[in-house]
Amino acid sequence: MLASSWPSASLTKYCKARLCFGLLHVSASGRILSTMGIVDRIKEIEEEMARTQKNKATEHHLGALKARLAKLRSELLLETGSKGPGGAGTGFEVARSGDGRVALIGFPSVGKSSLLNTLTDTESQAAAYEFTTLTCIPGNIIYNDTKIQLLDLPGIIEGAAHGKGRGKEVIAVARSSDLVLMVLDGGKEQVNNHRAILERELETVGLRLNKKPPNIYFRKKKDGGVKFNSTVPLTQLGPDPALTVGRILYEYKIHNCEMLLREDVSTDQVIDVIEGNRKYVRCLYAYNKIDTITIEDVDRLAREPDAIVISVRHKLNLEVSPRKRREKGPPWGSSAPFFPHFLPESFDLPSSSRLPAPP
Repeated sequence: MLASSWPSASLTKYCKARLCFGLLHVSASGRILSTMGIVDRIKEIEEEMARTQKNKATEHHLGALKARLAKLRSELLLETGSKGPGGAGTGFEVARSGDGRVALIGFPSVGKSSLLNTLTDTESQAAAYEFTTLTCIPGNIIYNDTKIQLLDLPGIIEGAAHGKGRGKEVIAVARSSDLVLMVLDGGKEQVNNHRAILERELETVGLRLNKKPPNIYFRKKKDGGVKFNSTVPLTQLGPDPALTVGRILYEYKIHNCEMLLREDVSTDQVIDVIEGNRKYVRCLYAYNKIDTITIEDVDRLAREPDAIVISVRHKLNLEVSPRKRREKGPPWGSSAPFFPHFLPESFDLPSSSRLPAPP
């Protein structure tokens, strides 16, 4: 168990010398000045983090940099959200309907529109060229008397979180969804690594995929300084967790608060709790175009966490009827199906396509 507290005056005096450079670009009201672009400052901090060696001795410094980075990213989102009519969000205002909302996220030309057309009665334009879809196209699926809204979104590219393409609008819709369905090109994933890129873009804007909120109690106060406690050993906050948390709080100009850590958390999780605007959402990874790859690659993709393999073109693994789902039993052996997930009821596999048992 750890317990620590600092008077606000002492904390301010201790940290001011180390962090004064970062305050040169902050106004008296705490807002970022426009002497340097926010995107440029984000890039500058990311480069400094890349240069810094990651060890216990640098955990305090990295924690302060991460806090500063999170503040700038929040400022960037607020700046985009303050645009007037005709700016961000045009063509993406879709009324929420049904019992749940699913957002289709992915790079251009991975089959999102074709998937929407296959699963719903909606017609979303699909073509062989990129950026066919330019706005949000809604569709509906009826499953066990449950109405699920499916949203086909334009493809996003690397750097979308910083304003490239229409990435900000797409990600804003994803934040309002109950599930993110990330559509990936199974034939190119091993080379392009789109899954990691999209995860990074969504993490940048505060979306936490398949994660639970950290078990941290945090409350701001008017006075009394900072009171920090933990009920478990902390291994991810450096040799002095109280000092690391103090540096992060100082970046946010929080000098009076209570914080209790009930699990072993990282600096990123502490920052998420302080920011208070993170969205924790489930994500399913759909690897499309599996008809273009080998059976070994199909099996490898199917075994990844929270993943399913499909082919929209041949309608493989797209049966949405809950009456017959072939997911029982091991994916190996003489009785195993071609894919270790679901198959259409009408799809009959020849014996030659079954997988042999592993040695």
